[in-house]
Amino acid sequence: MRKLHKDPSTTSFISKIIDITRYYWELITNYYRLIKLARFSVFIALIVILFVLVPQGTEALIVMQENANDYDSAQLINFVLFNFILALMCWYYARILYFFAFKDEASHAGQYCKFKKHFPRLLGVSMIFIPALVVIFTESIENSLFWYLLVSSTIFLLFVY
Repeated sequence: MRKLHKDPSTTSFISKIIDITRYYWELITNYYRLIKLARFSVFIALIVILFVLVPQGTEALIVMQENANDYDSAQLINFVLFNFILALMCWYYARILYFFAFKDEASHAGQYCKFKKHFPRLLGVSMIFIPALVVIFTESIENSLFWYLLVSSTIFLLFVY
């Protein structure tokens, strides 16, 4: 990003507003370009969010929890396992894309280092954490699904950090 070094006494109020607007516009477009690189993982995260926002998705989680309490918990463990695999896939895909896109210095590898490091992790843990939030808001915390998701998100965070 450009840093403008102007004498504050000679700049007008409108030029300051234009400079600030330009700075934030460049910041927003740069973050958009970074997020666009990991668009597959972002798309999967949006699908997970839509799944849990739709009442049928919430009901599916509740029914799965009730069936796991009545019978065996194989269906519940399969859900948590596949949710964990989905989180690993989204994290790894975004991480690899950022690694190869910003491998050399010509690709501005030094800019937004924290974002490029932590955004794939955030995408991965959101795959596990979003269904856990739905379970918290629809059922009680004593549910085994919540604890399975909490343990798997902790394991995921330990793995990626």
